[in-house]
Amino acid sequence: MKQNYCSNCGNELASDASFCSDCGEAIAAGGEPKWVTENILWFQNLAIVGAVMFIVAIIYLTIRPESSGNSDTFAGNVMLVSMSILVGSYYLYRRARSGTST
Repeated sequence: MKQNYCSNCGNELASDASFCSDCGEAIAAGGEPKWVTENILWFQNLAIVGAVMFIVAIIYLTIRPESSGNSDTFAGNVMLVSMSILVGSYYLYRRARSGTST
């Protein structure tokens, strides 16, 4: 059975509640805690930033003129950081989706 939570404060609600016992907010049908929704949006934005960084590094490595190893190392580091961001944001997104707080 799915748990109901107050969309304002995240307090767990009784199944027949029409107001939150903690903050007094009127209850809509179903709902996730506010922090879950906010975290999911934040992690999705973080994943987008990581994906853009990765794509830019790939494009740079593809169209760059022949150059020294420093620019290749820099692009490799950008790819490594962007992949770390993608993996980390996916992991945190899954934790937020499952309802585990930080």
